[in-house]
Amino acid sequence: MPTHPLTPGIGGGLNESALVGLLAQWGLVERSAKAPSFVDGMSQWLGWEDAISLAGVLHAPTGPAVPARRSPAAALEQDLARLRNGLARSIDTPVKHASDDDDIAECRRRYVGWQQAMEAAVGPLRRQARAQAARQGGALARLAAMDAAMDKLLAPREQALLGQLPALLEQHHARAGGADRQQPDFRHDMRRLAHAELDLRLQPVLGMLDALREHEPG
Repeated sequence: MPTHPLTPGIGGGLNESALVGLLAQWGLVERSAKAPSFVDGMSQWLGWEDAISLAGVLHAPTGPAVPARRSPAAALEQDLARLRNGLARSIDTPVKHASDDDDIAECRRRYVGWQQAMEAAVGPLRRQARAQAARQGGALARLAAMDAAMDKLLAPREQALLGQLPALLEQHHARAGGADRQQPDFRHDMRRLAHAELDLRLQPVLGMLDALREHEPG
């Protein structure tokens, strides 16, 4: 079984994700027995110039904390839940007039539409999470700056890899029986993959939320 470029991960991120686990279950990628270390994972994605850029972010001074009217973590948690629930509903909502005769091309268009909706919604929320962390100053501000730098450096490759998912879905469809397979089963697998991708895309926001919680008084 070939090793797929989705498998390396960073600090075990992609390699340990539900997304890669699902693709490995379907026999589309080879999942490493042991997740790579953070350093090993980073070396597969970033060059030495990128490393210098990140080092500069780590050592840059941060501004003072800005008092907030309400808990930054609570505000982010509410926005995250609203976004996650909305995207999950769009994935799970049955398509009007869908039938067993829906072809793979239509399913692919539907999946790409979900991906576009995720990208349009998760990106702004991630920037919002960084802004809330940056206003806290100190370590949280540095974390926000690091996340912004990582997002800029890794986004092109991440999008290229996620862009391969519709093709992998088609490959799974062909392996599972192609035109002879019951279409409802395929639509179920398509939704499973979309939910796994959504979870992966939300990981940076969840990490920022955890950091905000840890730094709140009490």
